[in-house]
Amino acid sequence: MAKSEELKIPRLNSDNYESWATRMKVYLMAKGQWQVASGESSKPTSGEPLKEWSEKNAKGLAVIMNSVNDSQLSYIRECDTSKDAWDKLKGVHEPKSAHRSLSLMKEFLQFRVNNGNESIDDAITRLDHIVTQLISLNNSSIDKMKGLVFLAGLPTEYEPLIVILEGSEKLEWDNIIA
Repeated sequence: MAKSEELKIPRLNSDNYESWATRMKVYLMAKGQWQVASGESSKPTSGEPLKEWSEKNAKGLAVIMNSVNDSQLSYIRECDTSKDAWDKLKGVHEPKSAHRSLSLMKEFLQFRVNNGNESIDDAITRLDHIVTQLISLNNSSIDKMKGLVFLAGLPTEYEPLIVILEGSEKLEWDNIIA
């Protein structure tokens, strides 16, 4: 890449996946590589279309691999396609487990601005980050949300029950009150 075209996206680390993924998607779209990285464009079998797809894949994979910290590179080191790399990073950073849902719900419900240690802008950004993660986990079911709110509000002596329910992935209201 020419100096004027250098990627200005902060490298992916363990704390910035949502913002990294948003910026990386837009960058790959602008470079005409997103359809390959997202899997919207499948690999042709031969000829000029295969050559074009392979070039876009190689460029997209290079961009992704060069935009992650060394600690993240271990997840994608063996990937041959930009789609594989994108999907692996997404899988690592967007776990859809009950534990993750409950943990984010607790953060959301107990949200407070850290007086003296955090600016209002930083607090807004932190809350937006929590909400974005909740949305990405598809927490749209009211029944499940009610169950998560209830579990998040239980006192610490119920922790063994919470762990069992998290492990069962049965966090709907009817399962919790049964």
